[in-house]
Amino acid sequence: MYLKLALRNVLRQKTRTAMTLAAIVFGVIGLILAGGFVQDTFIQLGEVIIHSQTGHLQVFKKDFVEKGTRSPERYLIDTPAKLASSIEKHAGVDQVMGRIYFSGLLNNGKRDLSIIGEGVEPDKETKLGSFIMISEGRHLKDSDHEGILVGQGVARTLGLKPGDRITLVLSAAEGAMNTQDFEVIGVFQSFSKDFDARAVRIPLAAAQELMFTKGANMLVVSLHKTQDTDRVLAELSAEL
Repeated sequence: MYLKLALRNVLRQKTRTAMTLAAIVFGVIGLILAGGFVQDTFIQLGEVIIHSQTGHLQVFKKDFVEKGTRSPERYLIDTPAKLASSIEKHAGVDQVMGRIYFSGLLNNGKRDLSIIGEGVEPDKETKLGSFIMISEGRHLKDSDHEGILVGQGVARTLGLKPGDRITLVLSAAEGAMNTQDFEVIGVFQSFSKDFDARAVRIPLAAAQELMFTKGANMLVVSLHKTQDTDRVLAELSAEL
């Protein structure tokens, strides 16, 4: 009885009923579209972070994140090439790249500047993507064995431009000092002027040679598909 009365009232006001149903339908569609937009925004943001520096996964020694900033030489993966080769055998892994971090002095023949730096595998890093933008010159390549990228602040302080020669002085893992001359390949700009005022980037092999080590602080894992991250993480966690 109540159902018949309700149906009769609905059919009696056809225009109002149609407008109400339309409002409900469009409201639901709007919520679905808005939800999809928000979800897509988070997905795209995640991809930007992944391809700006972090990769999908990172492998490093215990306590490196908390304590390695001041003494990165104490938290080295001893055989990074062997470990990287093992990781690359997992399904879904695109590439694995090593990084090593250091601090030292940069000398232009007239003055010294205290710097922080990282040794990277240039071609792999270029494929991954980076948060730094080149303002002069170009990115490093694997063939740039004695190439160096310097931040805008570093270039400004030492009066550097692409093609200039510069001397890098580092403290090796054992505490000994070592030096090597580099050619400025490019000048970069990042999101932080403070970072650009102190940061440099050189090839991983050159950094290892300067530090008398074959180790690396971190292995960055890049996957073909972000959806595989949890699976590969579980596999590596069980293996390592």
